[in-house]
Amino acid sequence: MQRPVNVVLSVQDGGFFGVDRLEKFVEFQWRHSAHFSLAAVLQENDVALPSGSFKSHLATATLNAIVTPRLIRRQDLSIRQPQHP
Repeated sequence: MQRPVNVVLSVQDGGFFGVDRLEKFVEFQWRHSAHFSLAAVLQENDVALPSGSFKSHLATATLNAIVTPRLIRRQDLSIRQPQHP
């Protein structure tokens, strides 16, 4: 079995379709067993365009549950909030 807790942190600065973007990413995963796991992701993008800049925030939560070999349940919830200065 993999590690029960996994954390990913990432910061990327670079091009985005010809403009500048700064991306910040945090992911937390918890695997209770081979049949049940939870994950949460927070992502922020700061994009600078010639006409102005904006930030977007994305939060995602995922639940994976394997009840039987034929019944697998995956539930995702995403919330996106663009912010304009």
